[in-house]
Amino acid sequence: MGLVNFVTTTASPQLDPATLAAIRNSLAAAQQGRIGDACAIADRALEQGGDIVALNAMLGMLRGQAGDHERAIQNLTIAHEARPDDVRIAANLATALALSLIHIS
Repeated sequence: MGLVNFVTTTASPQLDPATLAAIRNSLAAAQQGRIGDACAIADRALEQGGDIVALNAMLGMLRGQAGDHERAIQNLTIAHEARPDDVRIAANLATALALSLIHIS
């Protein structure tokens, strides 16, 4: 999943302004190659009560792209359990699971 498309495909109009700001700031950092900063922004937003599904879905995507498949799986599992019918979250989770198996072998 491309970083630019994340907000339009995962975020919904019901997201609070703080979560939307965190997503925008996190994606801006990621687009500048600052994945660690992007994850830290999203983690802080979660700690402050941000949207669990959107932030975990984004964290899973970011961590998966950074090669941290185990943490990506943790984040995407949380998002998937909360929104099991979301095909994009399910696909990202399946990808992270497959990649984690490839890297184990």
